[in-house]
Amino acid sequence: GTLCTADIVDVNGPQGAWRSFGMHQPPAGIISDLGLEPITTFINKPAATVLASPDQRFDMIFLDGDHSRVAVYREISAALPALNPNGLIVLHDFYPDGKPLVPGGNVELGPRAAARRIERETGALGFLPLGDLPWPTKNGGKATSLAVMSRR
Repeated sequence: GTLCTADIVDVNGPQGAWRSFGMHQPPAGIISDLGLEPITTFINKPAATVLASPDQRFDMIFLDGDHSRVAVYREISAALPALNPNGLIVLHDFYPDGKPLVPGGNVELGPRAAARRIERETGALGFLPLGDLPWPTKNGGKATSLAVMSRR
């Protein structure tokens, strides 16, 4: 298999977001430690650009980029033709009720709004929030903002 990650910023750079998450090394270091370096590619481009390449096909696409409604709509639209049969699209920061997962938490409305638009336009796709996970999340609870695209 292969692992391809696309981000609008250099996630492995010295000022990468990995520092703000308290990590001791960038993602490339973790990938190397796991022995996955030979199969992993880091791309510094927007997901929609990478997904638009006719040479790229994926079994799973995890979208967690620009959270605006328009950007997520473009990303999902670009992801659909790049998805292998029976592939998955997973959205991050999907808040089905438009409410935070924890008291005082933040809410990103773009992924949910983009997903709802695609559901209306296609009638064949839906997005299923994962709800609670069987393990603790970073806020001490079990709630997650992940959602999986499903075909109706």
